[in-house]
Amino acid sequence: MLFHRRIVRALAIVLISGCATRDDLGQVRGRITLDGTPLSGASIEFTPTGRGSTAYGRSDDQGEYSIMFTQNVSGASIGENLVRISTYDISDDQGYLVPLVEKVPARYNVNSDVLVAVELGGNEFNFDLQSAGEIVQPIMGGDVRSEDLATVRGTISLDGLPLTSATVTLSAFGDNTNPAVGHTDEQGEYCVIYCCDIEGALVGKTTARISFPNPEGEPFEVVSDFSVEPGINRFDVQLESQSGQIIAHLQNGSQTPSDAENPTHPVRPVTQD
Repeated sequence: MLFHRRIVRALAIVLISGCATRDDLGQVRGRITLDGTPLSGASIEFTPTGRGSTAYGRSDDQGEYSIMFTQNVSGASIGENLVRISTYDISDDQGYLVPLVEKVPARYNVNSDVLVAVELGGNEFNFDLQSAGEIVQPIMGGDVRSEDLATVRGTISLDGLPLTSATVTLSAFGDNTNPAVGHTDEQGEYCVIYCCDIEGALVGKTTARISFPNPEGEPFEVVSDFSVEPGINRFDVQLESQSGQIIAHLQNGSQTPSDAENPTHPVRPVTQD
């Protein structure tokens, strides 16, 4: 879906103190209110309009938030970012994942055109949302139970070194509406999140997409199909650069309490042009 984007006014204060944990990230914090009242439990996303990966945060009882690039690295990509704010979430009700109501109008999430400029160092963005306007309630396909999800984690390397800022997207076969997404940290490690703060991906046949920046042009993308099994799954990717191409060696397997000591990792080589 294409969104018309315009820069809207958000209180942006560049702080003198503080520094990013990486030179391509700026530290981001702020406060979210709805009609002047602190909005708690809201998820907020910063997505670069250029290269980079989405960073996430969640507001507390005072509406205050801070942005995390990965589970262990704070910050958002430097440059222009599209901001999405939502109260949509899913909770566990007797083993079933149940959608929670959206309170924020679509112009701040699915139809967002809120743009901010993240700078190196400390940034503060305060968002005073207005409740007037259309609210779109996301649809979560089918009844998803807790046991329908399994942990998927792994490492990604390029020419033997950890690959940071890579995005791993896992989509159930034939369904791209609710993918699980993860981002690599400084050690090249990732763990996918199905929705909001719930770790895991749907059990079954899965299409995996690994994308990462390419300094010379369009981002590289590696696509592979594999099966997510109940328990703990590993999906490791070793990338090699050869004559302008990326050769990807994919290893995937699962570890459950019964076979954790002797996991199997079938290898599937893929050539990425």
